[in-house]
Amino acid sequence: MSFLHNASVEALRTELDLWAIPPTQTVLEGGQWIPYKPITSIDQSNTVEFCVPGTGNEYIDPAHTLLQVRGKIVDSQDLDFTADDKNEATPINYLLHSLWSQVDVSLNQKVISQSAMTYPYRSYIESLLAYDAPAKNSHMSMRMWYKDTAGYMDEVKPQNNEGLKARHELTKNSKMFEVMGPIHSDFFNQDRFLLNNVELRIKLTRQRDPFVLMSTFQNEKLLILDATLLVRKDFKTKPFQICTSDKFQKE
Repeated sequence: MSFLHNASVEALRTELDLWAIPPTQTVLEGGQWIPYKPITSIDQSNTVEFCVPGTGNEYIDPAHTLLQVRGKIVDSQDLDFTADDKNEATPINYLLHSLWSQVDVSLNQKVISQSAMTYPYRSYIESLLAYDAPAKNSHMSMRMWYKDTAGYMDEVKPQNNEGLKARHELTKNSKMFEVMGPIHSDFFNQDRFLLNNVELRIKLTRQRDPFVLMSTFQNEKLLILDATLLVRKDFKTKPFQICTSDKFQKE
């Protein structure tokens, strides 16, 4: 059998290592979620940008970093709807990610993500294929995932579409909604930590309102009232940090 790499060593499969004693993790001392607000105003802006500066003893955990957004649907004059208006404007499915046309990730001012205006499609397809029904019917509702009824996906009235009806109940009459979840980007889909002293920037570009909202008139707006990036940061022991620094200097 050929080895994957010339530095690779022999190993047993976990299923065959019957007498192994699980190792004890001693490097990670603790961690917490730290909220970051956009570095620019989000009022009438088509972008939301976050900057997470690098620090000396904190490692960012991308896989457990979350995006939180609050917003509401208003008319063309930015005025709230009332029950008398009987407006049926409703967000499309998976609102947390349908809001954005593109997400750019930068490390130390260098863009590492692919520039493509297909972010909502990627997010939807990944979630559609990666999660089972119990997940979609429970915690994914935090991202406003309510699947549309087959055959009624293009209807703007919520009577026949159960997913559209559920989203309409959460957002009708300019009711403020809140969605939260992970970011669909290659950087946030890997299990490695971001090293300390590396600056992380995330730029989210807004999608057009006619794309996000199902309605008859197509002149409603979706206003973002607040956005927060909840960054998971973990603290490593000092010996580990010194060892990592020495290894980089040698290489």
